[in-house]
Amino acid sequence: MKKPNLARGELARLACAVVAVGLVIAMLIIIPLGPRKQYEQSHAEVVELRTQLGMALEAKEAELERLRSQEKLMAKLNERKPNFDLWSFMNTVLKQTKLAERAYLENFKPRTDRQGAAGDVVMVQLRLNGASLEELVDLLHKIYASGNLVVMHKLDFLRPGRNNKGLDCNIVFLSPKA
Repeated sequence: MKKPNLARGELARLACAVVAVGLVIAMLIIIPLGPRKQYEQSHAEVVELRTQLGMALEAKEAELERLRSQEKLMAKLNERKPNFDLWSFMNTVLKQTKLAERAYLENFKPRTDRQGAAGDVVMVQLRLNGASLEELVDLLHKIYASGNLVVMHKLDFLRPGRNNKGLDCNIVFLSPKA
């Protein structure tokens, strides 16, 4: 049997086709191992860096908000009378609300693990006996509306009073020192 003779042009086209297929196969092998892998790594790094940048911006914004809040508190603290005394203030409010005769007010020593934290604040403990809910709400309103940065630190108890006459409570109030 005779082999068909391929024309020179056909042979060139066949050789070009084989080379083209070989190049495509080589590219399919080389690209995932080289440039594509590097591209995927750099893309992952960019995504990670963008995430870190976003978290850093959020932390910076939170810190700025905290500083703005502290500035507001410091401005309120500076507006307060320089000789402000929490015990005297509370005693005055108790007299204004006509609870002084049913109240016992004493200085309270904060217990803290942090060194020097006790010097940052002043605390008083208030024990009320037989106060109505309306009187208690009025007392708290006068304290908070004063603008003297006095807050309730803890409420130990709020229960019905002896002989079911009013409420008994034990509250610790706190105020920062100027």
